[in-house]
Amino acid sequence: SGRQPSDIAVLVLATGRKVWLVRATLQSLSRTHGLSSSSVLVSQANPGESSQLAAVGEFGFSWAGPESGALRSAPGGPEARSFPVFAGAASPGKHLNRSLVFAARHFRGQRYQSLLVLEEGQVFSLDLLGFFSQLEPVMSRDTSLWCASAWNENGLAQYVADPTVVLRSDWFSPVAWLVPLPVLRHTLLPQWPEEHNTWHVWLRELLAAEEKQCLFPEVPRVAFASAECLRGRSSVMDEAVAKSAAQVVAAVAAANLPVTAAPSQRCSEEEAFLQRLSALSVVSGTLRVNLGDVRRLEAIAYRDFFLWRWPGNQGLLHSKPVGSVSELEAHLGYEPAALTRLGGEDSGNSGAKALNQPPLRLVIQRQDVDQETGNRIDSWTAVAAYFGLPPGQPRGTYAGVMRLWWRNVILYIVVDASSPLMAALENQQRKSGWLL
Repeated sequence: SGRQPSDIAVLVLATGRKVWLVRATLQSLSRTHGLSSSSVLVSQANPGESSQLAAVGEFGFSWAGPESGALRSAPGGPEARSFPVFAGAASPGKHLNRSLVFAARHFRGQRYQSLLVLEEGQVFSLDLLGFFSQLEPVMSRDTSLWCASAWNENGLAQYVADPTVVLRSDWFSPVAWLVPLPVLRHTLLPQWPEEHNTWHVWLRELLAAEEKQCLFPEVPRVAFASAECLRGRSSVMDEAVAKSAAQVVAAVAAANLPVTAAPSQRCSEEEAFLQRLSALSVVSGTLRVNLGDVRRLEAIAYRDFFLWRWPGNQGLLHSKPVGSVSELEAHLGYEPAALTRLGGEDSGNSGAKALNQPPLRLVIQRQDVDQETGNRIDSWTAVAAYFGLPPGQPRGTYAGVMRLWWRNVILYIVVDASSPLMAALENQQRKSGWLL
């Protein structure tokens, strides 16, 4: 394909209020393999010169921001790299919209095919741009792919293993996301919603309506440098996670960056979730990762790949069914004492390693009936809590099916029993003369 990491156009969103945080992000970005400083535009939401100085003076990136308080000629770089084009401060959603509009114009007529959207507070694996540059060719060929992300919404450390694995999904993640510039210019921006702060919900709905999908890695290429949304919370889990997240902050401090992790009073539940997940996740630690033949990610090829072509017979068609979470634990020989008591007998094989096993399949009945109250309940809530996955709507699913590593075994969680993948599974089993 000839695409290089330096061929990725990068937009970094900055508030202008947390200089230490944007500096941590820009320093991490500057260390990614293959970055060209001319490919980076830092867009600032609020007046103030400090973030502009960091972007242009320290790192040599281009900068756009409010006219008020901007330095017309920033030290360390030519005046042409500063663009005080915004009328004033803006909310995060509105600032994203105006930043995308400016970035689409700023990078027009150059070699760039896609725009990578990052935010202050994010830190990156060294292969961030190499990861995306390998995906660009398949995204340009397959018009059903509208986006890619460096983030795995289900990327807890125990659920990831292979940095070469890339998954397709019906879900859009607004964390370190890549969009083809033609899609941005001709499809998204012309119909961008007026309710700017709900843009990610709108984009997910648009993906579903247009039958488009996104790509994301099994092993994330992005994490969060701050744990401020987890400070001051009372739960034992949040306190434990905050301690783990503090290690990330300490690592940033060790790089001679001014670090402040004061509690934030403006964190949303989603922001707190992202920081909690980041603290419990791993990121790729390799300079370069060869993703292999990415043609497998094209729509038709990926369906076959997901169903039966996955190496080592790890596709969905080769999976064995388990009827419940407790059966899953017992099947793997990890049945804890509480589940053993509920089951009435000891599995006799607690702690055994489940190596080289065929994948497992757990089907979730999303709408169930509470036996005590008779009320309809969403079974996903309990399953998500058990696995430590995001509450609410299942994320990272492909045609209603989620794929995870689970204690050395691939686990498929089917959150939509009407998935066409399940119909393909049943059809294949009937042809083979067996039905699990």
